[in-house]
Amino acid sequence: MQIEKIDSLTPPPEPVSAPGRRGFPLPAEYYAAPPGDRRPLFAPWATAGCGIVAVVVLITIFSAGYFAAHGGATQLMTFFISSSRKDIAAMYSKDVTASQKADFDRGMVTLQTNLGARRVGLEALQPVLRDMRDAMLDDKVTPDEVKKLVADLQTANSRTKPK
Repeated sequence: MQIEKIDSLTPPPEPVSAPGRRGFPLPAEYYAAPPGDRRPLFAPWATAGCGIVAVVVLITIFSAGYFAAHGGATQLMTFFISSSRKDIAAMYSKDVTASQKADFDRGMVTLQTNLGARRVGLEALQPVLRDMRDAMLDDKVTPDEVKKLVADLQTANSRTKPK
């Protein structure tokens, strides 16, 4: 009888490796590996974190839209009108008369009241805001600009809706 000698104690020969080891697998190597052996592309928390951030952003956007549609824009414009009224009062030139100042102040108070009561639409404010911006650009409000603003305020206040 012939006896075969099997030497199971010797390790198999090491494969010859490339001189430089890459820190990442090539796409073919990644997809050829069984699913359990692959290192994940993203950290496990990354997908959950991005999902949570996306939900928070969506809730914030929809909340802001709801706030603006249900009186928030009107409240913001009322605040803007009151602060602009104070700013313009500090910018009057010396030749603006007291009656012009009183007419402008009365028109702004009426507009602010009408906005708070939702009797003036936001689209009626466009001419007032445009002329207010033009008057405030040079940090000086002249009598002609006050006259134009008073006319715009009277037009906006005349478009009030009945209660």
